[in-house]
Amino acid sequence: MKVKFVLLFFLWILSCPVAFPQLNYYEDSFNGGVITGGFSPDAYGGGAGIITLVIPAGSTIHKAYLMAGRHGNAAALTVTMNSLPYTFDASNQVTSFNSPIYGGPSGVHVIDVTSDIDPLVPYYTLIIPFQSGPSDRYNDFYLYVAYDNSSLSPVNTAIYLNTSDFDSVINFTINLINPIQTSSDVGLSLFTGYICDNGQDAEIIFFNSDTLGTIGG
Repeated sequence: MKVKFVLLFFLWILSCPVAFPQLNYYEDSFNGGVITGGFSPDAYGGGAGIITLVIPAGSTIHKAYLMAGRHGNAAALTVTMNSLPYTFDASNQVTSFNSPIYGGPSGVHVIDVTSDIDPLVPYYTLIIPFQSGPSDRYNDFYLYVAYDNSSLSPVNTAIYLNTSDFDSVINFTINLINPIQTSSDVGLSLFTGYICDNGQDAEIIFFNSDTLGTIGG
């Protein structure tokens, strides 16, 4: 059985021995697959990004989420994706944490867009209005799409969202409902990167003490 595990984080740095549990927002098993994409606008403005979804023929949408990471006390923000409006505000904030450098009280927002994703549409244009920066703004946007397809192998997928205050070093821990089957393919997707440089505030990612790399900029 082929299993792909997709893990999404909004994080700072993953490395120290002190562990912080994260929110298991969504976990499921089904025959099909998972595809993701994202866009981060300029740290002092807005912009448009194209997210490409290549979904096998004969698939239907299992679950889809549009996520955003917020730094500080940003006002509600309405974005469009393929001309459909989505407003990020307090009603769809699912985690809270503190970002001491970029505005203080922060969080991850999630909007269910399952009914708006078409498996036959490969391109989604995400338009972000102008936002001043670098604090008190929505910095990253991420589209998660899981699709059903009876001709494909079973897939296990999980979404974890940050609940820990940003700091110089943080080690996240996860608790899965379904254990990772290491005999099958395993994938790790990071929802992170916002505004940073590799010398100051990039994310240095470790997984079970193995260095995966540095994400920034």
